[in-house]
Amino acid sequence: MQNFPSELEPEKISEVVRVLADSTRVFCFGQGNSSIVAEDTWGRFSTVSTKFHYIANANLQATTAQLLGKGDVVLYFSFSGAVRELREVGEILKNSEAKLILVTRFPNSPGSQYADLLLICGANEAPQQQGSIAAKIAQLVVVDILFQEYFSRNQKICEENIQSIASALSDMHL
Repeated sequence: MQNFPSELEPEKISEVVRVLADSTRVFCFGQGNSSIVAEDTWGRFSTVSTKFHYIANANLQATTAQLLGKGDVVLYFSFSGAVRELREVGEILKNSEAKLILVTRFPNSPGSQYADLLLICGANEAPQQQGSIAAKIAQLVVVDILFQEYFSRNQKICEENIQSIASALSDMHL
C-alpha cells in the first residue's frame, strides 16, 4: 500500500484560501457522500460571503462549469478522485480560465490531473470503500480549516456579514 501524507500542507491551505478570497464565485461540487460535504461547505461559507454556491445535480454542475471563466473556482470534493462527473467537469474547466480545487484522498487519481490545486485528506481506505464516516470527517476538517483561515483573513467583512444575518434571523423570529 502506498504511503499518503497524513497532514495537510500549510502552504497548500494558504494558497487555496488565497484563491477562494480572490475569486468572484466559488461553486462547491461533489457526488454521492462527497456531495454532502460540498453542501455543508456552501452552507458554512454562505454565512460570511454571497460568492459561494452549491450545485448537487451532475448535469447542472457540467452546465455551470461550461459558463465559468476568470475569477471563478470549483471546489470539488471526491474521496476517490475518480468519479466520472469530476472528470467531465475537469475536461470542461481545462478549456476555461476557472480554477479547480480538488479535495481528495488519492493524489494520483484521474481527477487530480485536472486540478489547479490539490488538498489531500481522508482515512486510509480503498476508493471503493468511500462513504465511511472517517472519510467524511476528514473532508469536514478540511472545510473547517479553510473556513477558519478564510475568516481570519477577511475578518471585518465576515463579522459584518454574520452580524447582519443574525439580525435578520432575529427579526424573523420575533
